[in-house]
Amino acid sequence: MSPTTKTKTFQSVAALLATRHTAGVSLSSLIKQLQKIQHIWTAIVSADLAEHSRPTFYANGRLTISADSPVWANSIRHNQTSLVQRLREHGLPEVESIHIRVLPSDQQRRRTPVHRKNPSPDMQQVIQSTALGIQDIELRTALIKLSKILR
Repeated sequence: MSPTTKTKTFQSVAALLATRHTAGVSLSSLIKQLQKIQHIWTAIVSADLAEHSRPTFYANGRLTISADSPVWANSIRHNQTSLVQRLREHGLPEVESIHIRVLPSDQQRRRTPVHRKNPSPDMQQVIQSTALGIQDIELRTALIKLSKILR
């Protein structure tokens, strides 16, 4: 093995978490803090809101909450002042503000239909006649295939 070759060593996830630090704080302590916040969040909001929102990040007094839809995000926005107060009362006195993010679900993305219009027969003919005038064999073949697929 040459001196410049690096060897990879495997570590357990626990060992990695214990050694990773963010601004002097270990990743494992950040995860524990977020778990504590999640526990408090589910205790202070309704069951429906807890099901459709979750704390995802906390730093410098700012708690980021991810909501499943704009409707749930709006509910959090309307109650933001009282939510900050309740978070403080339930063991998070350092929370100053809530930032809300809307995360679209995969189901919403899949439900969006894709509307594609088939090209007119005239357009198909233009593609085919253009293809016949091209000298690059691969490009010509690809355009001819495209004109046949679009029929």
